[in-house]
Amino acid sequence: MDVCAGLDLKGAALMNASDFASRTRACLPRWFPVMVALVLVLGWSLVASAAGTSGGTTHQESSSVEPSGTWWGGASDQDTDWDEPSWPSERPVGAPGRVDTFTAPSVGLRPATLERLRAGREVELIVEYVAPNLPANADDTTIRRGQRLTKADVLHEMQVFDIEEVQDYSHLPLNVLRVRSLQALEALRHDPRVKAVHEVGVKSLQLNQSLPLIEQPTAYGLGATGSGTTVAVLDTGVDYTRSAFGSCTAPGGSCKVVYALDFPTDDGSRDDDGHGTNVAGIVLGVAPQARIAALDVFGAGGTALDSDILAALNWSIANRATYNIVAVNLSLGGDQKYTAPCSGSSYEAAFSSLRSAGIFIAVASGNEGYTDGLSSPACVPGAVSVGAVYDSNVGGITWSGCTDTVTSADKVTCFSNSASFISLLAPGALIEAAGLEQGGTSQASPHVAGAAAALKSLCSPATPNDILSALQVSGKSVTDWRNGITKPRIDVAAAAQRLTSTLNCSGGGTAKPDLIVTTVSSPTTGTAGGSITAASTVSNQGTAAAGAFRLGYYLSADGSITINDVDTTWGCDVSSLAPGATFTCSGTVGIPATLTTGSYYLGAYADNKGEVSEGNEGNNGLAASNPIAITGTGGGQPSAEDYYRKVNAYFLGVLGRTATDAELAQWGAVLRDNKGSVWRPTGAGLQTYLSGLMGWGTAPLDRATASSRVDEVFINLFGSSSDLDPRILDYYIEALVSGSVRERGLVNAILNDLAIMPKVDGTYGQPTGWTGGAAIRDLLTAEQFAQYRARVEDF
Repeated sequence: MDVCAGLDLKGAALMNASDFASRTRACLPRWFPVMVALVLVLGWSLVASAAGTSGGTTHQESSSVEPSGTWWGGASDQDTDWDEPSWPSERPVGAPGRVDTFTAPSVGLRPATLERLRAGREVELIVEYVAPNLPANADDTTIRRGQRLTKADVLHEMQVFDIEEVQDYSHLPLNVLRVRSLQALEALRHDPRVKAVHEVGVKSLQLNQSLPLIEQPTAYGLGATGSGTTVAVLDTGVDYTRSAFGSCTAPGGSCKVVYALDFPTDDGSRDDDGHGTNVAGIVLGVAPQARIAALDVFGAGGTALDSDILAALNWSIANRATYNIVAVNLSLGGDQKYTAPCSGSSYEAAFSSLRSAGIFIAVASGNEGYTDGLSSPACVPGAVSVGAVYDSNVGGITWSGCTDTVTSADKVTCFSNSASFISLLAPGALIEAAGLEQGGTSQASPHVAGAAAALKSLCSPATPNDILSALQVSGKSVTDWRNGITKPRIDVAAAAQRLTSTLNCSGGGTAKPDLIVTTVSSPTTGTAGGSITAASTVSNQGTAAAGAFRLGYYLSADGSITINDVDTTWGCDVSSLAPGATFTCSGTVGIPATLTTGSYYLGAYADNKGEVSEGNEGNNGLAASNPIAITGTGGGQPSAEDYYRKVNAYFLGVLGRTATDAELAQWGAVLRDNKGSVWRPTGAGLQTYLSGLMGWGTAPLDRATASSRVDEVFINLFGSSSDLDPRILDYYIEALVSGSVRERGLVNAILNDLAIMPKVDGTYGQPTGWTGGAAIRDLLTAEQFAQYRARVEDF
């Protein structure tokens, strides 16, 4: 680590005299140019001050002067439009009057925000990092780790400034930090790993014959149905009790809403506005067999924070495989006009990540009636911006800001924002869906999101670019009567024909099954070590028969079922399942005795052994809609996750500073019934085994090699590294990069500790090829063991 990084007066105050002196000697050559620059600046300030006072003018100004120009993102004391961030047309290379070679812009920071920081009051800001260089089609673990490494490094080095991470977006090069001073903001901006610092902006809502107009019935007949796909609707929520969504009592199962989540504080309402329900209904009108992920990003005041919208976009990437999310819809935006694509927004990085993940992004262009600009985030590169047209002659109509005295099919509405860089047009005036009628570009955008889902179901190899190109090339040309700009109004049937004629949509003609659990039922209470009665149904919605597979039952704390959750070991063996056929698996499911008291969801997972090659491998798990309150026995046993967190915290925080090498090798144990056991590989010492497995030498490793080696170890030990805290993985990687023998010895001990962790099902089976050693209690004195237990249990 750079010993000179982050050393300021506050950092110096925290050091003893010896440390400060040694760091000063080491860093003086690097600081000398900065010191000279500061002397010159101070001297110039004194001269300027003297000149100012001698002129005879009398005025008061702050003793703390803000830098001017693009250093602070171009914001000035005259800026009043603060709800919507503004982007500079060029990113400044350096701050005026400074010697830095890189300065990240503070995009659109308001004077009020800077004033809060000057007064020492905390502010939450979105920080954008230089995106990691990830391989194409990177798996989820690689994406999460790649996105986390830079953030972890920056946060570690910024500790001296009391910067706090409020929210991390695991699949995006973004996070939200709580910053408490201008010095902290400046430190972030001058870090070359930080691309930009953004204000947390606010967005608001953008408020039959449309389906025949876009040729949806014909497209449906061609197979563009939306089957097997999910569209994430970022809006006010969805009232899934309405018949359009299956009159459901809860999301999941046979409900058309597969998942529902509030990103601001849960207001207890499915949809307190109706806007999201109407928008989701339009998506299903265009893609009737698709499903909806209802992501409520709006708070009680009717506005949405950028931080919540970004969290929902991050969720969409993280869960794309589970629900086969192929498109997101954003019928929202600010009212500021952008006459050119608004590069530099925090949404640009998010949209880039979404498209890399194969997710289409439909965004309403806005309802301000601009004829030469779009709102944000429709203006962001990567967004498919959508304007509104009428679907028929509805007579003269007055909207909130304008009037159309004459209307007809394909006439652009007077309220629809337009610009030369808008992507598409779609019906958006008086659209009835899910029992609600609304009008706006909010209603045009979901027509396009639904079209994307329908086309993706017809042609699974199609990328977001393929789908956009098909919609643009095959759409009907419509000229905006207000500005003469001609853009395509979508024709889903023509786009479907274009895709199938230009792409190999059949994937070589190989039909595949697609297993999906459609229903799961469970009781509401249970006891660890006891049993419950459960039932589930699995369906094959693919185009080929599925061979033999097993459907297993799992328990999850978060309602999302994967094979890494607690395995009950009970399930059903299915010999085969034809396309369109279903199978019901019911019986008595045992609850592991080691399960901790708490709330869990019972779920079923089809093909949990990976025996069937499917068209979609990511939609096999489903949880029951209700949780189960499980009571543990004997006060409850710690879960596998408890052990991961507690014992690692112990090793990282205690043994690394106090233990001898011998103790590091011995204390790799977990508590079980107040007594842990040490397992070791037969015929080899721990250090020998793990060092060989890691392939460590005496020289430090580069970061890429270190990451690869750490992955290899965890895959060896667990079969995966995806369910470990990224901060723990970062620690191991840092130890390899540092080349410290002591650090490597500590990592060896931690890896030994992890090697004997309970399995994900909560059992403690002896690892294959390993033999038992002494009990932890036998290795320590009574006092040592009491201290060990206290530190672990108090974590």
